[in-house]
Amino acid sequence: MARTTPQVDGATLVLPESDASPITVDTPAWFAWLEQATSFAFTSPAGRFTARKERQARGGGYWKAYRTSHGTLHRVYLGKAQDLTLDRLNHAAATLAAASAPADSPLAVPPADARSSRAAAFSPRSM
Repeated sequence: MARTTPQVDGATLVLPESDASPITVDTPAWFAWLEQATSFAFTSPAGRFTARKERQARGGGYWKAYRTSHGTLHRVYLGKAQDLTLDRLNHAAATLAAASAPADSPLAVPPADARSSRAAAFSPRSM
């Protein structure tokens, strides 16, 4: 039998078991599920990624989000299970979508304040 990764679509976790009911993100059932889960896929208007629980020798596990684009693996630290709120997941999805965007895409353009601070750092007046 093929393994199926649990899916979070928007704010709802859908488990591959046909008899399992959906779980809403940010509820006690969500955080309880995260304690025993090892991975899930996340999809929202902000972007998509696969989350995996990483193990540490001390202090338990933590979650990371992964997305591969154009042959490059991008990753974002999500935190411990109690940190995985819908806001955190959406922020990670947006961050990975921007990192995965082609250089000529509007998503890849840094914010205006980042461009101006970089330009100031390399301008002849700052030396």
